[in-house]
Amino acid sequence: MTSYVLLLKEYEDDETVVYKFGPNEEVMGKIELNKITRNFSELESLPDYLVGSVDRLGTYKSKKIRNVVTIV
Repeated sequence: MTSYVLLLKEYEDDETVVYKFGPNEEVMGKIELNKITRNFSELESLPDYLVGSVDRLGTYKSKKIRNVVTIV
């Protein structure tokens, strides 16, 4: 099963990167990656009506996005 996530970099410095993510530019959440610890933090959630479909995809917000960020 394939799903596409729009991932836009909003901010970056030596320690952190902040990304907006979601199905399109009108509906987006926000996450922060700490480059030193490689930990993700969710700063803004996706709207509740999308969370159920996102949760069915497994660890959408962590593993999938972490793989994309690691590759880039």
